[in-house]
Amino acid sequence: SFTDLIDAQCIEQPFDFPWRIEAHVPVDLNCESNQFSLVFTSSSPKINTRVLRTVLEQGSSEQFFVEPQTGIMLHNQQCTGSGNVTVFTGAGSGEEESRFPIKSWRCIDLPDWIVSFENVITVGVEEGLQLTVDYAPRDYMNHDYASPLDRVAVMSSGRSDNL
Repeated sequence: SFTDLIDAQCIEQPFDFPWRIEAHVPVDLNCESNQFSLVFTSSSPKINTRVLRTVLEQGSSEQFFVEPQTGIMLHNQQCTGSGNVTVFTGAGSGEEESRFPIKSWRCIDLPDWIVSFENVITVGVEEGLQLTVDYAPRDYMNHDYASPLDRVAVMSSGRSDNL
């Protein structure tokens, strides 16, 4: 396991290429009490972790949402402007890096809730659009959150963690 590698200090730098494993606050790499995901990508978007509100602004490229236990819930707080919001499974800068489009919506058609059974999703917004979402992992999902009139999109590609 990766825990054994860390404890045994078996992480190396093959061929003098740098390896760096980094955790962003409040995440730590205590493998006994926390699970974490390793995301390999050539892009450098913002990585969103558990339970926070985030704003995706026009032209801000993409943002990752990561949950090691599998299951991500985004609550659309506000979407303004014209343009599309696209959800991808995985990370990276395209299919060559195992990032595949799942669904794209016009801002006005974006559902109130997006539930994904992926470990990593990427959300991108087009020019002229601002999106504010609340993000929670699977263990925060509760049927009491959605109202009867809310629009909910439930999606899974089966592709993000088995390639």
